Amino acid sequence: MNVERLFPLIVPSTYVNSSWRLPNQKFPISQYVLAWVEFENDSAMSYLNEEDFKNLNQSYKNWQQQSFENLRNEGDYFHTHVTHRKDTNHILYITFLNPDGIGSSRILLNTELSTSFPKGYSIAFPDRSCGLVISKDITNSELEEIELTVKGMHKNATTAMSNQIHDPELFLLPYPWTIPLDENYSQQLINFIVTP
Repeated sequence: MNVERLFPLIVPSTYVNSSWRLPNQKFPISQYVLAWVEFENDSAMSYLNEEDFKNLNQSYKNWQQQSFENLRNEGDYFHTHVTHRKDTNHILYITFLNPDGIGSSRILLNTELSTSFPKGYSIAFPDRSCGLVISKDITNSELEEIELTVKGMHKNATTAMSNQIHDPELFLLPYPWTIPLDENYSQQLINFIVTP
């Protein structure tokens, strides 16, 4: 197990059953849990198993926090798209469609997101490969349009997750899992979001 290649992944809670004892962390929302995956050199993804979970807990302090730091540092960019209000710089939402196929995990990076969206935000993850962070500072008609977008993405998803827009507090995790290890880099990510 290479902790530098370990990443958090939101999965349906139905993944955890008597035949597959997937190590996981429960969220306040019962339909989903957090699991972890390792990306190998050929980009194949394998789920963290019980033996690896036990070994990590014994030999690596705060490995969960490291997995989120890996997520921050993966790839050439933090998010892939920004949607603005017409003819303004006001952000309606940002999209994570990162090449690693786990864009949905990035909606959990609440340190960067809460700073980038000071008036609050909502989250959506219609597909495992896609996460959206939606500003609370939008109109009802803008929200309705985004809801239709999320439903459409879910309908056409490769690995469908949720067709709903959620409150991020339903996906809170233990401290300090999502706290950045490199605060300077975290600030760079925030600047990347908020700078037009």
